Amino acid sequence: MTKIKLQDLTKVLEADVAKNNSCIEMNFCIDNDTVYDDCWLGKMPDRDNPRKSVYWYGLVPDGSQAYEYTGLEDFIDAKVFYGKSMRDVIEKVIWYSLDGCSIEERLPDYLDGYEESPKRSAPIDIK
Repeated sequence: MTKIKLQDLTKVLEADVAKNNSCIEMNFCIDNDTVYDDCWLGKMPDRDNPRKSVYWYGLVPDGSQAYEYTGLEDFIDAKVFYGKSMRDVIEKVIWYSLDGCSIEERLPDYLDGYEESPKRSAPIDIK
């Protein structure tokens, strides 16, 4: 069972996906909950204005609980889990993946400043 702190989730979601033309996707469940057992959240460039970002939830497979927000605080504080927010339930969240990788593998990239200083595979001056 992988858990992360709210401050670490916030750090992940602060990454500039519009600048990097990228997306963030996280798969999770609420522990011992049969409704929220395969949920997704993320951040992506806005379809209408690619210079801006949207935060989103996809909480159930049929799409009936899909939500979008333009602000991180609104997203974190949205009462989408039985009238509770991610801030309220974070300690019950079990994280499955981040960007298609295990949380343990990918989370350090966001927490250690990877987004601000991407690693190169080879020096530029190699001939």
